[in-house]
Amino acid sequence: MKIKKVILDNIRCFDHIEFDLNWQDEALDWVVIVGDNGVGKSTILRSIALGLAAESDAAGLLSEMVGDWVRIGESHGWIEIELEPYPGCKEEAKIRTDFRIESFDEVKVRQEVSPEKPVDFTWDDLFVCGYGASRSDFGTETYSEYNETDAVYTLFKYSHPLQNPELNIRRIESLKINVRDIFKKLEKIMLLEPGSITMDFSGIKISGPWGSKMLLGALGDGYKAMFAMMMDAIGWRALLEGDLGRTDISRITSVGGIIIIDEIEQHLHPQWQKKIIGLLQNEFPKIQFIVSTHSSLCAVGTTDLTDKECGIISLDRNGTIIESRMSSPPRTLRVDQVLTSYLFDLATTSDNLLKQSIAEYAKLYSKPDLDEQHRARFIQLQKLLDEKIGSAETDLEKKVSEAVDEALDDLINKKLLDSKNHLQYEVLRQLREISKEL
Repeated sequence: MKIKKVILDNIRCFDHIEFDLNWQDEALDWVVIVGDNGVGKSTILRSIALGLAAESDAAGLLSEMVGDWVRIGESHGWIEIELEPYPGCKEEAKIRTDFRIESFDEVKVRQEVSPEKPVDFTWDDLFVCGYGASRSDFGTETYSEYNETDAVYTLFKYSHPLQNPELNIRRIESLKINVRDIFKKLEKIMLLEPGSITMDFSGIKISGPWGSKMLLGALGDGYKAMFAMMMDAIGWRALLEGDLGRTDISRITSVGGIIIIDEIEQHLHPQWQKKIIGLLQNEFPKIQFIVSTHSSLCAVGTTDLTDKECGIISLDRNGTIIESRMSSPPRTLRVDQVLTSYLFDLATTSDNLLKQSIAEYAKLYSKPDLDEQHRARFIQLQKLLDEKIGSAETDLEKKVSEAVDEALDDLINKKLLDSKNHLQYEVLRQLREISKEL
């Protein structure tokens, strides 16, 4: 099952907001949430986890929250999750979870599922895992069965450990499943050569640029965190399938369900940030990923997916109201353009000092008479700008500089421009900014 719609009413910073996670009435495989700090990205992810939990589990997770869950000034809030139709039902399933403040600020949780069907809605139809922004980079915990509360706990309590990955691997081996199939997926996600991940009596070992067969615990945080998170999800799926008496390898290695990740870019190098969404989609196509990010590289990485597969929710504050906008992946945009777009709303990606220097130079250049002090400053700025962007070193840079010179001369000849000096610096600055992204 995948989520098609999420509604929050009087939940923390949200008064009422709705998110349609569809493309032409098909649930998206990926939902990426962006927005400034404090606009509710983590609240959305936690709301989804709470909304997919059974009533008693939701109450338990809520107890881990610091601060008011129901919007301040209100006594009642609710979450509604709309899912794809479950087997035997033509209509979408809806799970509504109500939170009502009663005496002594106690919050009562009530839940209902609709529509009714001949047999009761079973939570076995749902599989969800969640990972908080400060999630552990290594697993130590041991579980004997799948429980959604434990599977999403790091969204609510960052210090909560993930499952022991080595134990998960040995359990999967006991089901007569070739763990090499799982290792192949992880190797691709972790940008490693085939055969890089092995396990023997001494533990999990990974080969890479650092050397051959290094113990997992000795690796960098990015590798440890990604391995731990994905093996945690696979381990939960194996426990669920085992509980239901199903040990079909395709159900365990393919891992269907919903995975929630807060700040997916954590610990990842920029190159990996740009690729991670496409890599996870390729290796786990049955999962619906709902993630947040502060990384423009992750946002650009969504362009590896189709509009049918991925949507981006951008959140923005309008006074006391949080507004949202759903859009497709930012195709044709460079990383710097994504940063200055509505997705991240950054004023500029340029060197502020350099821009200020050009602006000051232009102002001094426009003055007909400069006193000694301003004349000295003008010469100082000219030397600085020549050093930073005015000197052409390579043949290509010389050709670009000549082309800019000719274009500005042409504008002057056509009387569309009075002078070119400071504009030449600004054009060259922008060209260099562009070249960094190519």
